[in-house]
Amino acid sequence: MWIRLFKDISIKRKLILINLMTTGVALMIACILFIQFERRNLRDNTLRELSVLSEIISNNSTAALAFEDRSTGEEILSALSVKKYIASACLFDKQNRIFATYSRETPFDNCPQRPGPNGYRFEGNRLIIVNPVILDLETIGYVYLSYDLKESQTRLRMYISIVILVFVLASIVAFAITSQLQGIISKPIMHLSQVAKDVSEKRDYSVRAVRQSQDEIGLLIDAFNDMLSQIQERDQALIKDQETLERRVEERTSKLKQEVQERKKAEAKIITSLKEKDVLLKEIHHRVKNNLQVVSSLLYLQSKKTTHDQTLEMLNESQNRIKSMALIHEKLYQSKDIVRIDFSEYIKSLMSHLSRSYGSHLAMVDIHLDVNNVYLNIDKAIPCGLIINELVSNCMKYAFPNNEQGEIQIIMNTENDHVNLGVIDNGIGFPEYLNFKNTETLGLQLVSALTAQLGGSISLDRSGGTRFTIQFSAEEGQ
Repeated sequence: MWIRLFKDISIKRKLILINLMTTGVALMIACILFIQFERRNLRDNTLRELSVLSEIISNNSTAALAFEDRSTGEEILSALSVKKYIASACLFDKQNRIFATYSRETPFDNCPQRPGPNGYRFEGNRLIIVNPVILDLETIGYVYLSYDLKESQTRLRMYISIVILVFVLASIVAFAITSQLQGIISKPIMHLSQVAKDVSEKRDYSVRAVRQSQDEIGLLIDAFNDMLSQIQERDQALIKDQETLERRVEERTSKLKQEVQERKKAEAKIITSLKEKDVLLKEIHHRVKNNLQVVSSLLYLQSKKTTHDQTLEMLNESQNRIKSMALIHEKLYQSKDIVRIDFSEYIKSLMSHLSRSYGSHLAMVDIHLDVNNVYLNIDKAIPCGLIINELVSNCMKYAFPNNEQGEIQIIMNTENDHVNLGVIDNGIGFPEYLNFKNTETLGLQLVSALTAQLGGSISLDRSGGTRFTIQFSAEEGQ
């Protein structure tokens, strides 16, 4: 967090903080080293002084210990009174018994029962030195000195106070000097920043920053001014190019407007022509449908004049075939798309017509349609419609004799650019002895011929009734 705050402050404050932090850390390290040095120095000096003092007392106490002269021992130790930080002193004989004592304070309670090991040690706020008294290479006693470390601690605290005072004064001086000198760096940078801001806001590349020094900041300002000069030159060139481009765009726009108007006129003519052709095509389909309807009506009238059953059946079949073709043209002129028809709607209309035509045969027969998204052009639609007419007519005439109950199903869908057509019934089934591809029946001959015309294939499944399956390409010309 503090690094982010440091990044966001001004460069003036950054320079002051950097100098203060650098100076502060350096002073702090120097002060810590100084205090540690003084502390160590005080300790070494105190230890050296006590060691010398202990040696002197040890040398002066040999006679007193040798002759067991306690008064002389007390007198020797009393000379330590001039050393105000000697808290206590003791002489021990060679049996480690107290021989003579000295105490800065009364009553005396600072001598231990035994002197302890030779050398020095620290006990709380005291420095203890034990030195042997030797006579003729024989230890005849021990000198015990207890030094009060309060003097060293007082002196160390004084040093620390001085160091803190020096640190504070040095920081103040460093802050004052940094505040005055930081402008040498911050002012040119702030000036450069202001010029850059003005250029960005006003888009005026003619302004220049003033160089104030010969250092890296001066070089930066020169580079910035050179960059502004280049931008100014490019900006002027861009303005000229923009004016030229705008002029050319206006000229080209004017030409395009003329071309667009001419194209709109041409498109209007084409649209008018297409509408006329659509009307004409619909009129043609309508007339073809009417003509086929006239032929169908003539066949119907002719059927009323005959009493021969076979002739009557042939006339009815021909009438149904003509009706299947007429429905194609009817759907085309009624549709918005005069090129293709929705075969689902066509088959519904065809089945409605066949149901009326074979009404007596369909009392107990249900017709189910499963036709999804199948669209065919007229070249495919007419043969396919005739095929469906012939196969469904065969089902109605032969699959359910004696008005038996049954079902006729028409399935039609597209898959991978191919149309799949199935006409299925659950009637008595197609005779095993008949080959539907080689028969004298006109209807099945038409089915085979029309399938070949579509470029498709036909198959028959006799199991469980009759199932004709026809597959052909949905694409034109195939």
